[in-house]
Amino acid sequence: MYVDGFNLYIVTKTDPCGTCGSVDDTFSEKQSDINLALSTFTDAMSDSFDWAYLVTADSDQSATAKFLEKLFPERKLLTVAPPGQEISKNIANFADGKRKLNEEDIKSCLLTQTIMRASGHPINCPIEYRVPQVAQP
Repeated sequence: MYVDGFNLYIVTKTDPCGTCGSVDDTFSEKQSDINLALSTFTDAMSDSFDWAYLVTADSDQSATAKFLEKLFPERKLLTVAPPGQEISKNIANFADGKRKLNEEDIKSCLLTQTIMRASGHPINCPIEYRVPQVAQP
């Protein structure tokens, strides 16, 4: 097992490569559903939000939405489907609103590669967050 922050990963080995014989680790994430639910409730209890945006199409989170509605009716929930996924009807049944994201929504939120501070020193976007460059024909 491997723990990264609050996420638990089960580590398994791949079958040996037929060419070179190497064996790699694969990571299977576990417990994210319950971590998301617990984080939502902790934030609701500590009065950390008025509106929560639940970005998932996983209907397992309908329990989170249901209990939030029942135990914290003053807190509002917007269910948000990631690009290419449909809104979970199970979550929407307990949400105060719903929204589907598309690729343009994501692109409009991206930071530029470099941001200049008032001091003139740049802040560079980490490589892992940069938009992949697609070769144009």
